[in-house]
Amino acid sequence: MIIETIQSFLQRVPLVGGMLQLNSTWSLVVVTLAGLLLLWRFWAFTVRPALKPDEPPELPYWIPVLVSFRLGQAIEYVRDCHGVLTRARKHFGNTLEPYSIFLGGQKVYILTAPHDVSLAYKSPTLSYDSFNLDFTILYGVTPTSVHKVFAEPSKGAPRHSDPERNPQNKSVAHWSEELYRQQLHPGERLDVLAQNFVICLRDSVDWNRLARGHSTASDGVIQDVSLLKLCKDVIIDGATRVFFGERILQIEPDLAEAFCQFDNHSYMLMYKYPSLFANVMFGAKKRVNDAFTRYFELPKEQRQGETWLATMEEREFRDLNFGNQDIAKFFSLMHWVVNANTYKLCFWLFAHLLHDPALYAAIKEEIDRTITDKDDIDLARLTKACPRLEAFLNEILRFTVSSQSTRRVDSPTVIGSKTLQPGAFVFIPYRQLHFNEDVFGADAHEFKSDRFLQNPELGKHPSFRPFGGGTTYCPGRFVARQEVCIFVALMLHKYDVALVGAMGEQSFPRVNDRNPALGAVGPVPGDDLRIKIRRR
Repeated sequence: MIIETIQSFLQRVPLVGGMLQLNSTWSLVVVTLAGLLLLWRFWAFTVRPALKPDEPPELPYWIPVLVSFRLGQAIEYVRDCHGVLTRARKHFGNTLEPYSIFLGGQKVYILTAPHDVSLAYKSPTLSYDSFNLDFTILYGVTPTSVHKVFAEPSKGAPRHSDPERNPQNKSVAHWSEELYRQQLHPGERLDVLAQNFVICLRDSVDWNRLARGHSTASDGVIQDVSLLKLCKDVIIDGATRVFFGERILQIEPDLAEAFCQFDNHSYMLMYKYPSLFANVMFGAKKRVNDAFTRYFELPKEQRQGETWLATMEEREFRDLNFGNQDIAKFFSLMHWVVNANTYKLCFWLFAHLLHDPALYAAIKEEIDRTITDKDDIDLARLTKACPRLEAFLNEILRFTVSSQSTRRVDSPTVIGSKTLQPGAFVFIPYRQLHFNEDVFGADAHEFKSDRFLQNPELGKHPSFRPFGGGTTYCPGRFVARQEVCIFVALMLHKYDVALVGAMGEQSFPRVNDRNPALGAVGPVPGDDLRIKIRRR
């Protein structure tokens, strides 16, 4: 009966129907395959979910097997991850309950409800270590070194003779997390770091440095500057100097360019693209790694100006007898984490300011009230006395962060009314949380610069996760905000910045949200803004 129905339907399709009439064997093959496909789909996405109501339902797909490899939504997800997740949310009726997708043979649970996300961060059976270990090997660190970093020291056999180092005898991976917190959480070390950013960025936005390589009009205006390149040059070079000292940029002056090439294509590494199709990404990654390798080949006395964190991390790796290449790759990862977000946030912040003169004037007035001297920035005052700037930055974060938290299910885990099965992965896509209309309103898909000013409590809502949460709550969230505020304050206080041409002549850049990122996403390739800068 089913086969006859399928055959009758196919015969009504002009091209297929003609083929079926010409060749009865072909007819039998097509009808059989179509019938099997429909039966499989009915079983996989209707019958099986009904038999296992406690498991998250799976987003349907049509290709069950390809060379014994379940693709699921993999191809579509690589092309447009946010689009796939939005389609899935609508398919399941916007209930925000956990569901699953298949990516390259791997089941992945998707969590988008704020309460479910909070439970996942607290769950001891959802592990980040296994994902982190696998990704570090994927990045290129030798497996032997990676396993040493993640190995737990034997009880009663401390790794260090100095009791002040790693007093809880943690693995190097977990001790590194503590080192990051000691450097980047509020305290004396963060204060020193922030002041170094003020000094460094003040130098980077000096008039003579900005004018270098650009034409300057007779009235003292720097003409036709790429906003994206300005943010890259100032922010990435500045952060690199602050964290690693001047020497690394002397070794590789174009480190920022190589880093951006890698960062823009880093999703190819995550999705394990063959080198044949990802030569730009692999080439840029090699340039960054090679620069840090040459850096660590130098004697310590020739590598001055690095942060306390960098010094302590190198010390840990040297104690494990790592070679310079593996140390360089670990530091390349640190460099990626340090620089992946802030230059994009600065770009989006200025893009909105330049397209909204009233907002530009309001933020500029707020900043001017906090700075008494052109170059003197009181960070405490800047961050506390600029509520409009803080709210504006929160909306930038909400609208542009497209990263996701990843966990592995180690044992059956109950999240809400569903049970997650061992061996699968869990994705927490922040962009889906940030566009939750129940939290951010019916206009959640629109950018609204004063959204968090009108409702400051949104900044504390569990659906607002620009820096993640749980054990992977980004320790650099404080310095990232400070870095953005320093750059904006210096530029607006020292200069008048405007778009080249008349208002409306340049289109607003589109958000490149198709591929996942480590944090904030940049504009669609080719979408930049040309600006002019005038001394105040």
